[in-house]
Amino acid sequence: MIGTFLFITTIEVKDTTGDINVSKQTLIITGNVKGDVLVGDGSLIVQKGSSVKGDILIYGDSAIISGKVNGDAVLFCDKVIISDTLLGDVVVLSKSLMIDSSAFVKGDVVIVAPEFQNNGKIEGEKIVISFSALPELLRRLKVEVGKDKESKRPELRFNFKTNALSFLFDIIFIIILLITTFLTFLISRGFIPKMFEKLYENPLRTIVTGLVAILLIIPILILLAISIIGILLIPVYLIFLTAFFLISLTFGFIFIGRLILSNLNKSANDILAYFIGLVIVILLYLAEHLAYYVDYLDLIAGMIVSSFIITLITIGLGSLIRIIFRI
Repeated sequence: MIGTFLFITTIEVKDTTGDINVSKQTLIITGNVKGDVLVGDGSLIVQKGSSVKGDILIYGDSAIISGKVNGDAVLFCDKVIISDTLLGDVVVLSKSLMIDSSAFVKGDVVIVAPEFQNNGKIEGEKIVISFSALPELLRRLKVEVGKDKESKRPELRFNFKTNALSFLFDIIFIIILLITTFLTFLISRGFIPKMFEKLYENPLRTIVTGLVAILLIIPILILLAISIIGILLIPVYLIFLTAFFLISLTFGFIFIGRLILSNLNKSANDILAYFIGLVIVILLYLAEHLAYYVDYLDLIAGMIVSSFIITLITIGLGSLIRIIFRI
């Protein structure tokens, strides 16, 4: 069974070869699956004794993995429970994540979860953003880092800088980014398909329009500031500017996600694409804190992130302006 699309309330899959795509349903795997598993706006249960030889990608309510997974797992769910072996890398964006004592993750793990409990073993690198992990992170911030006398290079560098306030700022910034862009996504969903139409219709015109719009932001603000009537319009201008930037940035997240899903030969899903793009931007933002024995990596990463976000805003702003002014 290859490339199967299933559309009933609860789906039970036993021994299967080929990719499985499920939309708005609960998928229960009770046998051995050889292929990728994609669940959109649903739930996934990999029962004990079963296995998946392929990648798992899910956006939905819950993911309960009690069987073996020989591949990568990207889990965007309200609730995630892992109690068996995962041999690949794992990315989790969830309200609640539980890794049982019987669980073993061989690859690297990226976790964004307010509630996170780990009783299992993770062999790879761990990047964890969780309120439950905050006390341990703050305690580690107070530890004096040893140095290698010969190389004069730190033996270990704490990844989230050496300042608790900076780490808290990063957490608050990420939460605000998630809330504002997700609300923007819900409000502006009607614009998104039209923005993509404008982008695909003429990419060069869209980029040029976005660049011109960005270059005119300050001159327009100055013109408003030097006139009596313009001063009164400055708050309105700033409100519209903020809205345009949020819509453009949200569009950029979806654009990244669509590109990744397209390369994976997955069907386009704007909600899933949004979260994929958001996670990638968050990881890039946090990359400046992951300087393992590399001088100036935080500076280089900061420049990359800034350029990346400006590019996304330029594309989104150009598409939005072309819709409004019918360019």
